[in-house]
Amino acid sequence: MRKTFKLFLNPMGSQEKWLNQMVEKGYRLIDVGRFFYTFENCKPNEYQYAIDYVGNKSYEELKEYQHLLEEIGVKYYEKPINIGQFSWGKAKLRPFANPGGRIVTSKGMINRELLILEKKNDGKAFEIYSNIEDKIYELKEIRKPLIYGEIFILLFAAMTVFMKKPIFEFTLWSVGNNTSNNFILLTLLGIVFIYFTVKLAGINKGIKDLREKGQLNE
Repeated sequence: MRKTFKLFLNPMGSQEKWLNQMVEKGYRLIDVGRFFYTFENCKPNEYQYAIDYVGNKSYEELKEYQHLLEEIGVKYYEKPINIGQFSWGKAKLRPFANPGGRIVTSKGMINRELLILEKKNDGKAFEIYSNIEDKIYELKEIRKPLIYGEIFILLFAAMTVFMKKPIFEFTLWSVGNNTSNNFILLTLLGIVFIYFTVKLAGINKGIKDLREKGQLNE
């Protein structure tokens, strides 16, 4: 048994690559949390892993998809990604999602944005999407919450600057004067914005590479 703490800038490609590297060394995933992964010993390369983004689905669509995975013998683990979501209590708005999945709750799609898929290694590549068009579509779906997140950050920052105070009042911002509080808030927003921008750049490069590979046009 082995428990490992791991963070990923790219929760799709990097996480998938790392899990397959772990199974090459003889470690099979048996449990996953927000930051911790638990492995058990297995034969090297006995399994294969893939990551699928499902944050654009409704809860009903997710359950349907999971039922299909079970039927074809693919094991799955739900994993949170939590980007591009706006919260009210225990409800979150996903404006980028499919109809029926735009307002979610903790009992629905919250913390179920990614699925880690596992199957026995049969010598064939573990590909969720069989053609380049589908792979590009998946990357575009992953890109949507990041774009919405950046727009939200820009609007939030602009309102903070022009109103001379944060849009929402929290205990944290009630300490000290408005100028220093706003500077702290804008700095945090800037860090998150840069993080989203780096992730977007990686996704856009992936889309570009796939288009060049398949000689596809927009």
